[in-house]
Amino acid sequence: MEFRVTIRHGTERSEYHILQVEAPDLVSALQEASERIPSEVARDADLAEIRPAVAPDERPDPATGTPGWGT
Repeated sequence: MEFRVTIRHGTERSEYHILQVEAPDLVSALQEASERIPSEVARDADLAEIRPAVAPDERPDPATGTPGWGT
């Protein structure tokens, strides 16, 4: 399963570092992501989000709920 990890970092203004991680489950994805975070990002990171990565053509349209909104 593919996961997307977004990490907010920065002291003057917020920046975002994004990782794509392939793992069998969420716990494994967190472990893999933790090993791949650059030290300059980890130094001042204050928030991380992880979620299953969804291909653009599979995202639902916010208005109708039908797939294909991101294409």
